[in-house]
Amino acid sequence: MAPEEFRRCLCNLQWSLPDLAEVLQCDLSVVEAMSRGKANVPPLLAIWLRLLSKNTLGLVQTYTYN
Repeated sequence: MAPEEFRRCLCNLQWSLPDLAEVLQCDLSVVEAMSRGKANVPPLLAIWLRLLSKNTLGLVQTYTYN
């Protein structure tokens, strides 16, 4: 997944980089590196983000991650 597509998926989900880091329970620097193309987006994460970003029912936006 290219950095541009990664950022576009997050934008479609209305998620910030800190939001994704929280969901993944990883350090923010890991997500920032993926966003800049300094780290590869794992294939399963790429698939998951693509599927979520195409969500037409709006289910993702109604769920809060705490």
